This record gives sequence, structure tokens and C-alpha cells, in this order.
Amino acid sequence: MKLIAPLVLSCLAFTTGCVRRYEVTLTNQRVITAHGKPKYDKEQGTFRFKDSEGRVHVVPAFTIREIAPR
Repeated sequence: MKLIAPLVLSCLAFTTGCVRRYEVTLTNQRVITAHGKPKYDKEQGTFRFKDSEGRVHVVPAFTIREIAPR
């Protein structure tokens, strides 16, 4: 039992740190911090992602200058 608690805590700490943040820079110089990697929709030509506050953004690909890990 003494070994299970540290193992569970270390697993929780590891899994919560797995979500990377990305900086999405738009052509108008605006920077949005994405929670997780933005996903590209080929049919619509858009990127979909959630920002750090949990709001969903759908941005046309031509308005994005750069997507970089933070």
C-alpha cells in the first residue's frame, strides 16, 4: 500500500504535463496560446483548437503565419 500512493501520484503528475501548449501567430500579429496541438480540417481549410481558457477557435489556414510549440 505504501508503494501504490507514490506510483499513482507520479502517474498523475506525468499525465497532466503531457498536454503541450502551442503559440498560434496570425497574419495580423495576434498570438493565441492553444491548449494542445491545433487540428487541421482539410475540407474546410481551417485549424481548430482550444485556447488556454477553454474557448474553441476555428481559424482559416490562410490567416495563420506560424504554429510553434511553447
